[in-house]
Amino acid sequence: LGGIAGGIAVKLAEGSETITAMKQAGSGTVRVAAITSGISGLLVRAVPAFTQQHPQVQVHVLESPVDQWPLLLAAREVDLAICREPEVLPAGHVFHRLLHDHFVVACGPGHPLAGREAVRWRRLANELWLPSPVGTTARDQFDRLMAEAQVQPRICQVVTRTPALTWALLRSRRMLTLVPRGVVRQLVEAEQLALIGVEPTLRFRPLGVVLPEQGLSIAASRFVAALQACADAD
Repeated sequence: LGGIAGGIAVKLAEGSETITAMKQAGSGTVRVAAITSGISGLLVRAVPAFTQQHPQVQVHVLESPVDQWPLLLAAREVDLAICREPEVLPAGHVFHRLLHDHFVVACGPGHPLAGREAVRWRRLANELWLPSPVGTTARDQFDRLMAEAQVQPRICQVVTRTPALTWALLRSRRMLTLVPRGVVRQLVEAEQLALIGVEPTLRFRPLGVVLPEQGLSIAASRFVAALQACADAD
């Protein structure tokens, strides 16, 4: 029995050394929770570049509602979160700002105003709008702008938080929506949607990463560095 136990101990030690060597070589797992803006505004560029540089690292990306990523971090179900700069951080975590963001007016590429610059809100008030649901920051901004312009905008009678349905409506009908740039960036770059330049520009909370103050794995640390490199190249 002593010989068997000794053999098992040796195997366990060898396994531990192998795991350590693999981590040092850049392998491992990174678990990421990200809001929609974080995925389309940052991860769609950062993840392909990261996996090319670190093919042995397994990356798990979970799209998270804005109120869920703190719970996932607290439960240690993810290593880090891509989100807006939060007012309150989970205990033991820090926020690193990566990208500035602002609201944009998006439409289908065939809209007559697509690509126009310096369009005033009073002019846009005459268009058909697909606003965000009540209670969202985008909807609050939209309602404020229309009130300041002293107009009652025409509203499409569809209420949805589903991006795919929103984009389908914009492409099929002559209508506009007010959204953070990060949400539509990928579709605009792919020429699936277009933007209308408005005055004044409406700033929004920046995108960044929330991570633990201590204990971040080598793989996760490298992933954060890749996020920063992607943001710096923006």
